[in-house]
Amino acid sequence: MKLDLIFLSFIIAKIHVYKYLEVVNMNRKILITCIVVVVINLILSGPVEYTLAAGVEVGDIVDNFTLPDFDGNTHNLFDYEGHVIFINFWAVI
Repeated sequence: MKLDLIFLSFIIAKIHVYKYLEVVNMNRKILITCIVVVVINLILSGPVEYTLAAGVEVGDIVDNFTLPDFDGNTHNLFDYEGHVIFINFWAVI
């Protein structure tokens, strides 16, 4: 009887190991597929060229402007002189 329980425990443990390996292999296949899709997309998209708006040159001085934040505070562009500024203008339709 004790030998039967040990054998049954061994079989159950073996099934759990096989199921774990199946999940790992499936996750590995999904990861490899995602990597292949990204690489193909990068190859097919080619190099990206960025251009500035007409009449704008690197180093040009911008006009000063003021924008409000969500708390109602106003921020003046010239207050951030000497800092790197990233302004993201976007809209929701």
